[in-house]
Amino acid sequence: MDDTEIDYLFQVAADFVQYAVAAKNSSFGAKSTRLNLYGLYKQALTGCCNTKKPGFLDVSGRAKWDAWNKLGDMPKDVAKQKYIDLVQQLDASWHSSALSSGGDEGTKKSGMGPVFSTFAYEEEEQASTSLAATSGTFLWLPAEYDGKTIHELAGAGDVEATAKLLGAGHPVDERDTSRCTALHFAADRGCIEVAELLLDAGAAINARDEDDQTPLHYGAICGKIQICELLLQRGADVKALDSSGLTPQQLGPPKWDIWS
Repeated sequence: MDDTEIDYLFQVAADFVQYAVAAKNSSFGAKSTRLNLYGLYKQALTGCCNTKKPGFLDVSGRAKWDAWNKLGDMPKDVAKQKYIDLVQQLDASWHSSALSSGGDEGTKKSGMGPVFSTFAYEEEEQASTSLAATSGTFLWLPAEYDGKTIHELAGAGDVEATAKLLGAGHPVDERDTSRCTALHFAADRGCIEVAELLLDAGAAINARDEDDQTPLHYGAICGKIQICELLLQRGADVKALDSSGLTPQQLGPPKWDIWS
């Protein structure tokens, strides 16, 4: 396949993703799937990640940055082919569907913009609720901790406050609106000490969020090798499949050698 053909198929695939997300195609609904597509798309157009990692409070931006950055120095043409292959894996009818929906060469859409502006909105909405509200009630804490959830404290690496919550009887595996536990947050941010505290308190190491992702998936997606090593040492399921059928290893940086 020459460069011209790859460029054409890549654009058709990108147009199809836009169409599929707008049509709420369930194959493209998982957060991990959209992050993988985003990372490959950025790599295909720009090359290596060349922007500074967003701040802690920009949950959506950090997730997308991680998805792009983990691809390292992957060549643009390889990223385009992987993008095409992933779309093919998710929906084998993508090519004919994209053409029938207006994605041919004569009527190309603008690519991924609308898709990932929608994605970003959803991520930001989830972030605001998952950091600020859970199903439980807040237990008493000193004033500097008051009003913060166990998820927020764990994600901030605050061992002392997390320990106080647990000591007061707060459930270690409380779920937020995305069905994440505090261990998911600790893994996402690479907070080793908090993760150890949660695991020692009996946290479910293979707890699954709304996309069937475990804390090990989160650590892999965000490139947190030390947290992944800890989870593996404690017995995390390396073969766990998320809702897109992907294991933590498939979502992590390709050069990691921690999985065997």
